[in-house]
Amino acid sequence: MARRERKFLTLKWLEKHDACQPARQHFESVFGQKATISAVVKELHRKEPLWMGTYIYDRDLWEAWLLTQKPSLTKALVKYGARVNVRGGEALYITIYYRRMRNVLKTLIQCGAEVRPDMITMAENDENHALAKLLTETMNKQLARRKKVTN
Repeated sequence: MARRERKFLTLKWLEKHDACQPARQHFESVFGQKATISAVVKELHRKEPLWMGTYIYDRDLWEAWLLTQKPSLTKALVKYGARVNVRGGEALYITIYYRRMRNVLKTLIQCGAEVRPDMITMAENDENHALAKLLTETMNKQLARRKKVTN
């Protein structure tokens, strides 16, 4: 049975999944306790700096972090315009570095996340040969696809 599409994000969910304090504070100040995924993506893509006290909080990093949490959330965020390659592929990098669920990694790749050589090196250095193989195969397919488009 297929899972239902995620339509909302809640402050309680962010707390449960250890979202950073500035992200939770901003979420609560803008949305209160609950927001639609589309509203969250629109907020992430606003151009104005997000001031948190005395520093500017990075909306792109928050977007990347959200993309790494669960496959259902990744798909919903992408459906409403989240960028899987935000900050040069930070979501995929976070997924590999913190050894997040393999399902999240596959979902990011299916949604168009670009694999970089340093990501393969990171997997190899971690002696995660299966992941390094998956990333290498994915990068080769992506390169072949790009080559085909440019010819």
